Amino acid sequence: MGTLIATTVQADTLATTAGVEQARLVQVQFIRNTTHSSGTTAIANDTSVPEIDEGDQILVDTITPTHASNILKVDVSVPNVSHGGAVELCIALFQDSITNALQSSAAYLAHATNHVHGGLTLIHIMEAGTTSSISFQVRAGGTSGTMYINGTNTAVHGAAANSTMTISEYRA
Repeated sequence: MGTLIATTVQADTLATTAGVEQARLVQVQFIRNTTHSSGTTAIANDTSVPEIDEGDQILVDTITPTHASNILKVDVSVPNVSHGGAVELCIALFQDSITNALQSSAAYLAHATNHVHGGLTLIHIMEAGTTSSISFQVRAGGTSGTMYINGTNTAVHGAAANSTMTISEYRA
């Protein structure tokens, strides 16, 4: 995990002379998962919001906002997710111990017998609402069977096949 703290993002001359106030990047939290892993906890393909006991946890990180009205942007990338059959794979973002996912992303991977893989991403933007520590978790799962992260049923691309989560705080 790494931390980047910045006090301002510099504007170009045109934006400054036009009187546009620039957003300020306050801090960034980043985590990377390079481990090839598998999970069998399903995330249902139905009309309900994914719940925190569905899927397997693949990423977790925390941020302590500097001001409750600041904006948090969570970027998640899981570029190598696979399954051995035709199923929907899903990632879901959770905050602290809140039951329902803040956001989810899914893809249908269709092949009856061979491992196929694809990528899933999501971006979630919210007001911090607090200056206390906030924990974000990403859970992943297929509708059934075994799902793989950072590869297929075998590891691929070594440490270059990785899943990431970046949490950025911007001044409101």
